[in-house]
Amino acid sequence: MTEHSRAGFSAPPTVSFVVLNWHNEVATRACVNSILALEAPMPIEIIVVDNETNLGSREALADGPWRLICLDHNEGFAGGMNAGASTARGAYLALLNNDLILEPDWLEHALDASADDAVGIVGGRDDHSALPIIDPSGSFWLSNVETPCCSVAAVDGGQLFIKSTLWKQLGGFDEDFFAYHEDLDLCARALALGWRVVYDPDLRAVHQRGLSSNRVRWKRAFWARRNRLIWLTKHFPAGAWRRAVGLAMLEYARQVVFGLPGKPALSRESTEARGGSFATLVWVVLNARWLARKRRGNVDSHQYDEGYQDFLRATYSRWDQNASHLGK
Repeated sequence: MTEHSRAGFSAPPTVSFVVLNWHNEVATRACVNSILALEAPMPIEIIVVDNETNLGSREALADGPWRLICLDHNEGFAGGMNAGASTARGAYLALLNNDLILEPDWLEHALDASADDAVGIVGGRDDHSALPIIDPSGSFWLSNVETPCCSVAAVDGGQLFIKSTLWKQLGGFDEDFFAYHEDLDLCARALALGWRVVYDPDLRAVHQRGLSSNRVRWKRAFWARRNRLIWLTKHFPAGAWRRAVGLAMLEYARQVVFGLPGKPALSRESTEARGGSFATLVWVVLNARWLARKRRGNVDSHQYDEGYQDFLRATYSRWDQNASHLGK
């Protein structure tokens, strides 16, 4: 196993890059090459996590400027990233999907945005979206409004830059999410501890979305819906979380019957939505007590803020008005 440091530095790395591979070694190497091309006159290390490793992937990734961690089973995005981050030595962690190509000044902007002691997490934009905003009901609203670096409720976990002290304080991703919404949960817990989450539009990457998830479309549809309910349960206030979960389940019930709004009933998207929504409804019935315990555990951990939904509401309203003003 080898590690990479820039410009001959032998000092401990300033930034640890963690790249998650799942049966796509070509994309992983391309992502690593973009890391190596960064304008970064400082020590860095690269950690590649091979989820559900096999002989072919191990051989394909055996020789490279990284430390290779092989996981026998697919631990999901959350578990894979946790495994890689647990070995990191840097003061900062850069957690990357392997289908990302970073712009050369990516690290420079990430470090600049993190310079404020109160900032714990920084995220950026890719070629698909500019600013991820979450509305108070727990749905996503993607705005393409150009904005300066600003505080937000969450950033995309596909390119997430976090201070190692905060990562350790939070205990990493909650692995019960497996994939999807683990980034929202991480950011919510950071906010509850008093840290800021910042979006920097100058933190840019090309993102070939779906290289992994398109191979498991049915599971993706289920994970996204189920994990939204886990996130609502963990973080919405005492008087609102049951209602929010109930409204989400009603939305899923409608999808089971009608498919996705605006999509033909027999389209692939509607068919996937029906399957994922039905599986989620069944899962909730079987795991209602587990959800309640999950909430109690999060509240007891002190990584919970009763005003979280109010923060979502204020953030969403601010950017919705901005988008309306610009005619979006």
